This record gives sequence, structure tokens and C-alpha cells, in this order.
Amino acid sequence: MSDTSKPLFPCLNEHNYKRWRGDMTAFLMTKQVWGLVSGADKAPAVTEIKVYKEWRDNNWSAAGHIYAALEDSQKIHVSGIETDSVRMWAKLKEVHQQKISGTRFKCI
Repeated sequence: MSDTSKPLFPCLNEHNYKRWRGDMTAFLMTKQVWGLVSGADKAPAVTEIKVYKEWRDNNWSAAGHIYAALEDSQKIHVSGIETDSVRMWAKLKEVHQQKISGTRFKCI
């Protein structure tokens, strides 16, 4: 029996963000934590203790899965935010997704 708790795709490196993002999204969906990572499922009020603890545990689970799917060279980007899956996801996007100007700046 294969271990489905670990991703079956290459870890994120300097060259594979686009592919990794798609694979990781699908993986987090199978773990039922994508809504949290994508920001669709917002954190409940801390006063709702049972609901908050479930959300927190799912957040930590998602963060652990994301961290485990990074090559060592990529872990520096999430240093200090390893327990916040939403911030980790946003930071990795910021680092790897190039913001390219359109053709309006193309020299002819």
C-alpha cells in the first residue's frame, strides 16, 4: 500500500513552481485543507474554541504538507511562517510567480 500522506510529485525547486503549484493544490484538496490555504475558509473567532482548534489543526496540517514538499533551498522563503499555511502559500507565490509586463514595454 502506498503512503498517501506524502506528495507523489517533485518538491518545489527554483524551476518548477508552476507545475508544483498545480500538483500541490490537488494534493491539498485531497487532504481537505485547500479551502483554508486558498483563503476561502477564514479563521473562526478564537472564542469558538472547538471550531477554532479544528481550523488551527487543519492549518498546521496544510503548513506541514507544504513544508514537506519544498526542497531545502526553498525552505528559507517560509522561515518564520512555517505554521501559517496561508502566508506560506502567498510567500511562495510571491517568490516564484514572475510579474511580467505586457508587450507594451517591448522594444521594436
